[in-house]
Amino acid sequence: MPVTIVGGGLAGCEAAWQLLRRGHRVRLLEMRPSVETGAHDGDGLAQLVCSNSLKGKGLSSAHGCLKAEATVLGSLLLEVAGEVSIPAGGALAVERAAFSAAVEERLLKAGVELVREELTEFPAFPVVIASGPLTSPALMKSLVKELGAERLFFHDATAPVFTTESLDLKRVFAAGRHGQAADYLNVGLNKEEYLRFREQLINLPRARVHGVEEELADNNFAVFEGCLPIEVLAERSEDALRYGPLRPIGLRTPAGENFYAVLQLRAEDSTRTRYNLVGCQTRLTPLAQRALFRSLPGLEQAEFVRYGRMHRNSYLNGYQLLNPTLELRGQRGIFVAGQLSGAEGYTEAIATGLLAGLNLDRRLRGLDPLTPPAVSLLGALTRTIAGKGLLHKSGVPAPVNVNFGLLPPLNGPKVKKKKERKEAYSQRSQAAMHVFRYGINN
Repeated sequence: MPVTIVGGGLAGCEAAWQLLRRGHRVRLLEMRPSVETGAHDGDGLAQLVCSNSLKGKGLSSAHGCLKAEATVLGSLLLEVAGEVSIPAGGALAVERAAFSAAVEERLLKAGVELVREELTEFPAFPVVIASGPLTSPALMKSLVKELGAERLFFHDATAPVFTTESLDLKRVFAAGRHGQAADYLNVGLNKEEYLRFREQLINLPRARVHGVEEELADNNFAVFEGCLPIEVLAERSEDALRYGPLRPIGLRTPAGENFYAVLQLRAEDSTRTRYNLVGCQTRLTPLAQRALFRSLPGLEQAEFVRYGRMHRNSYLNGYQLLNPTLELRGQRGIFVAGQLSGAEGYTEAIATGLLAGLNLDRRLRGLDPLTPPAVSLLGALTRTIAGKGLLHKSGVPAPVNVNFGLLPPLNGPKVKKKKERKEAYSQRSQAAMHVFRYGINN
């Protein structure tokens, strides 16, 4: 019996790989290029839309811990990410085009049937629905109608990308935070420059949002706290940006000069021909973005490869619909993965796609799906999505990023140092995940 995967993003591609390597015939449905999203560029599989970073690598990072868990379970996408990674300090960053092309090549060689068409009706068993936050309106309408559940959404934004040759490298300095490798370019601001930057952010015009039929008042926008547009941060307080994406801590010029605030730029490719602004996702109009960023030292002639833009991201109410195995309640053999499930972030999408693929394989073998251990971040993530979860200020379930706060406390004496405590969480999760790997594959 062929398995259908709906969506060729990170979760869908990972789920497809897990099923292919276990001997299943897999049809992967991807609506692009016939139906565009307004956020993707081209029709490649496993595209990284918002950033080229999959966040932290080390075991003292929650995202590093989740990567290690997914690696134990045999993640294809994390393997590919390692192969096409580019220097980014303690983060795992990749060359977007190379990553997408490599994932697509591996899936096609493994025998996936790639079907370029939009699905508009509720899919039948066996299936993994991983159509992502930019699920087409027709499919989302069908899902909501069939499941009798509400469609939730938030608004997400991307950051600008510049050509390297347009940057003034005499004024933009290379450095890593706290003495790490100088993998980032940095724009240092004094207090006067920072305050002027913040004032412009608040007052410059903002663009209409893709996926919203009528322009909404700013205070009606549901935004994801884990990925706030910089203009929203600027409105919250004078120092919000300085304690967020523009924090200067641990950054100084080679000559030892400190700054009041610092913008960081991360390479987009291995040859460093393009850089993106770290954490500077925005919905300012293109003209406003040009005026704002070209007012900064070293960016006066900045050439934009891509402007920041905002779009509506949809997801389902996991508390109403999902088991922590990611199977729909009362719908055997129908799994939901990725950001559509309420898991927010690249690594989270990969890990939930992996789990959905493994559990659908179990269903097809006549076995019950399994939930990862509660002491693992993957287990904690899916339990949070399927439980009461985290609530947005509006009172509806908010999308979930992994963090160590989702895990049960450590046993034994309290570990006082934060880094050591996080590493202890990671070591406990790895041990549990090795046991889980054996169980889910048998």
